[in-house]
Amino acid sequence: MTILSNVGVADGGGGGSSVLNWKRSFNSTGWQALFGSNANSDPVSLGVTGTSTTARTTYNRVVIAAPYLLSTGTSPKFVEVKFFVQQTNYPVYPLHWLKLSDIYVARLPGVLLGLLNQQFSIEANIATTGDDEPQLFGLQFVTNDYAVLET
Repeated sequence: MTILSNVGVADGGGGGSSVLNWKRSFNSTGWQALFGSNANSDPVSLGVTGTSTTARTTYNRVVIAAPYLLSTGTSPKFVEVKFFVQQTNYPVYPLHWLKLSDIYVARLPGVLLGLLNQQFSIEANIATTGDDEPQLFGLQFVTNDYAVLET
């Protein structure tokens, strides 16, 4: 969950602290930050520099490819998403959730691809308030020195 560590708390992240779980509490409905926020100029950055001894330092170390969203809460609270990758704003996409045992899976219209040092964000239209655990589901490619930092 290193992607959320450098995102502001108001935008679904840890504000510079490690994020150790996906739990979110949505207290209002409407469009909100799910993973970073383009509207608040607070995207997820895969190009965070700093000391080499922290998993929050992603510069030249991390690439993300996520074709799905998961919700491990009691039921998904969001019904639509919109993506922002670098300078590209993608259209609103309605989510169609599939329940698999105790998780929900929604396929994205394409693979969310965050290349080295790029920025992205996902905002969601929250339909009902309450707790949820939204997660990106896909692959994270990292350098070997970065992999040992993710404990």
